[in-house]
Amino acid sequence: MVIGVDRTSRLVRQLTDMTNTESGEIATAQQNVNLGKILGQMADDIGQHYSDTAAIEVDPQLAGICLSVDPSLFTLAARNLLENAALHSGTDGVVRCLVRTETDSIAVVIDDSGPGIPEEELPKVRDRFYRGRNKTAMGSGLGLAIADLAMKRLGGEVYLENRREGGLRAELRLADKVRTDCSENSAARQRREHPVGSISS
Repeated sequence: MVIGVDRTSRLVRQLTDMTNTESGEIATAQQNVNLGKILGQMADDIGQHYSDTAAIEVDPQLAGICLSVDPSLFTLAARNLLENAALHSGTDGVVRCLVRTETDSIAVVIDDSGPGIPEEELPKVRDRFYRGRNKTAMGSGLGLAIADLAMKRLGGEVYLENRREGGLRAELRLADKVRTDCSENSAARQRREHPVGSISS
């Protein structure tokens, strides 16, 4: 009964998120987002809301990385991937959040210890309401579709691959240009140089 109620609540939330993201109801407004802080908050919230999921570990390195992105869209993408990872990994599993950087891109990496996705299903899992062979009781078939749509609106992408050691790797990939300075001094300097209401030439 409890699982049924939770699944219905999650489905309603995801349908609302999908509709708002598609229609543009979620207005894009770039802000400095600290990856360690926002992912840590999501991990705590998921752990409190679901009793039968894996522990989520956030690499301390993420606390020193900030991105200039729309926080609502980023949260939509990351939360759905984290929920999927935690639900598929089970109570004995672990989900790890890491970061991977390249010359022109940065990616938030989410590694889980679940069963992964059969290779033949990978091209289909972003389709709405698609539930593959390794579906969970809480699954709606919308999480990856929402994450994919939110990342496209951010100018990024969701990348998925099965890990050789088992489990799934999901990456939120963005252009490296969105990376910003996390220091409070930098934020204060920006406010002094570009105060609210000023016009830059």
